[in-house]
Amino acid sequence: MDLLRSIKRAWIQYRAFERVRTELADSSDRQLADMGIARGDVGRIAFEHAERLAAEAVPERSRPGVAGGTGRQASAAPRSA
Repeated sequence: MDLLRSIKRAWIQYRAFERVRTELADSSDRQLADMGIARGDVGRIAFEHAERLAAEAVPERSRPGVAGGTGRQASAAPRSA
């Protein structure tokens, strides 16, 4: 199932990247300047947005024994002497 999860995440990321890149690329230099964006930053901004969106849509699966996972944790209760 990790393969399907990876494919879904990649597809969401690709679609988001293309949508944002196209929207920003179609903006005039004045519109970009008003947003505080240089034309050379359009690709980077689109990629960062797409990564965030894909991570929210398809979160990483928790693994047992890994911090934040669902694995069994040892008790932190102190031992008596």
